[in-house]
Amino acid sequence: MIISIAQWIIIIFLKSADILKPLYFQLISPVAWLFGAALIYAVI
Repeated sequence: MIISIAQWIIIIFLKSADILKPLYFQLISPVAWLFGAALIYAVI
């Protein structure tokens, strides 16, 4: 369950990155990385 939720979040971030590329992605990227790393660490 948790893994599937994490996969959806990753997919959403990737889609958002494709749509909103340059400035917005640069602002959100560090937050997305931290959030993703925290999720992966919590799962493992």
